Amino acid sequence: MGCCVNCFNDKDLISYIKRRGVVDKCCYCESDNVKCLTEENLKVLFEGVFDLYTKCDNVFEEHYRVKNKIPQPESLVSLMQEDWNIFNGELLDNKNIAKVIYNISPEIFDFSSEALASVWYRESDRYYGYFTNKDWEIFCNNIKHKCRFNYNDIDENGFDPNQVFDKELFGYAHNQIKKGMILYRARDGYIIDKVKGVIKPFPPKKMGIPNNRIISNGGRANPPGINYLYTSDDISTVLSEIRAWKGSINSVAKIAITKDLEIFDLTNKFEIISPFFTMFSSLRKEIEVISILNAFANDLSKPVNPNISAIDYIPTQYICELIKVVGFEGIKFKSSLGNGNNIIFFTDENVRIREVKLVQVKNISYESDEYVSQV
Repeated sequence: MGCCVNCFNDKDLISYIKRRGVVDKCCYCESDNVKCLTEENLKVLFEGVFDLYTKCDNVFEEHYRVKNKIPQPESLVSLMQEDWNIFNGELLDNKNIAKVIYNISPEIFDFSSEALASVWYRESDRYYGYFTNKDWEIFCNNIKHKCRFNYNDIDENGFDPNQVFDKELFGYAHNQIKKGMILYRARDGYIIDKVKGVIKPFPPKKMGIPNNRIISNGGRANPPGINYLYTSDDISTVLSEIRAWKGSINSVAKIAITKDLEIFDLTNKFEIISPFFTMFSSLRKEIEVISILNAFANDLSKPVNPNISAIDYIPTQYICELIKVVGFEGIKFKSSLGNGNNIIFFTDENVRIREVKLVQVKNISYESDEYVSQV
């Protein structure tokens, strides 16, 4: 008889049981005349979930956990419920949930109550086979302060960005910008027509990618000496991005996309809807991909301190270079300064500047909150 649809909260798993199950009485919640599926038929779905957790041994507890500030162990039931809310806690108590887990994969356990014992960890707590925020911090520190052009020689944590940014990851963030889309580029200032005694916006040829002879300090995406085209999808955002001040007069170009362009899109909401049906070879892989993309997107989007050292841009510049080499024509990410999105193009070959106008900033609004130290 097995488990029924009422035993679970996961909508995709419920749909799976409805398609493949038979009408019967549930062994666990005792619902009658409902679609049920045997534990054996659920095993293949749960393997990826069980793979995320490990039992604590004495050596790990005594020599590793406390030193590395790993959280206290919990039961497998509590971890799975906290992470995924798989089981219907209103119909199943923890003992019944433990029985379901045991009967799905009895080879993992010596007895069903093991799933209720406080000896389980998330594998990510031990940094086994996961990309985590800790990995990103190590990568950023290493590439800024230890080794830059031969990065793979020095990552003691095993994070190789050239391998991590693989075909699956690139495909997950792939999107298109369609021909005809209108974007905006802004520059602080204008030119003065001394003959007519008026100010004019910069001409269109001055609103594309800066000439490589103009060596900037680099930006979030482009390293010094390699210039990209920074645009946004609305005017207020593009003005915010150049830190336009109240009363300032700025040149704003309207830019038309002349062909469909393949972009690396970080504006999507990267999340796992169900742990049972993923886009990747394993649930672990999907968790890693989402962690990587969110870490990269956060660094690319976060506000830039104008007094920041140029080396703080290096991690995102490095990843953007990987994205460019693969063949993407741009990167899209959320602006932290405006309500719109930023789109950075590696070339301006497929854009046309339709017009450039002068705009003056009338007002700037600042919102604040009390700062709470994270230390």
